[in-house]
Amino acid sequence: MLRRIAWSSFTLLGAVLLLAVLFRRSFCGNLCPLGTLQELFGMLGKKIFGKRYELNSKVDRAARYLKYVVLLVFVSLSWVLGTLVIRPYDPWVAYHHLTSADLFTEFSIGFGILIGSLIGSLFLERVFCKYLCPMGAFLGLINRIGIFRVKRNDETCIHCGKCDKVCPVNVEVEAAAQVHSSECINCSECVNVCPVKDTLYIGNRERLKLGPGALVLISAALFAAVVAVSSFTGGFEWKQRTII
Repeated sequence: MLRRIAWSSFTLLGAVLLLAVLFRRSFCGNLCPLGTLQELFGMLGKKIFGKRYELNSKVDRAARYLKYVVLLVFVSLSWVLGTLVIRPYDPWVAYHHLTSADLFTEFSIGFGILIGSLIGSLFLERVFCKYLCPMGAFLGLINRIGIFRVKRNDETCIHCGKCDKVCPVNVEVEAAAQVHSSECINCSECVNVCPVKDTLYIGNRERLKLGPGALVLISAALFAAVVAVSSFTGGFEWKQRTII
């Protein structure tokens, strides 16, 4: 137990892990606030530049491992030093301190990473998610056990390539019978853009299918339910006193 982590944070982590087991990285694709910010800047970038940029495939493939390095480094240092080492570097913590006097003292690096990630998202979609996010790396490690995933019916697929083009994390959906990639965030963008009904869908091994809207609603409901139950039982605190 680290001194600057509230029990509420473990509750939120538990909710994220529950979603990961059921719907893979659905939290990243549908609920993550930092992911939403990057998507908004990505939309702005498309309007400004008229297209989406992509890194060279070899550079992109190598850069994807950076987030695993970030995860390993910060978990190891936190274990050894007994403190929350990532805090000054965390862009989301910096976002929550935008109006704080500590922004440019304690969180200047995290603020720089936040600004850099948003500017980068003008050119490359979800740049922080793909290359630096330690939470994304952690969920990527357990992504393959997720029950519901994107599947493709090869018999009805017309191989238009729209699914590959729209994917914010550059997963090659068209070539897969079902998406196993740890990079997939189950955002349903590929399912929504597919022109042939029921060719791309979100399903499990028992052939149960979920629509994109249902996936979002169930993910949000489960996340809210965990917070609500823990709040009712006193295990979740909405306000946390400052710990120096």
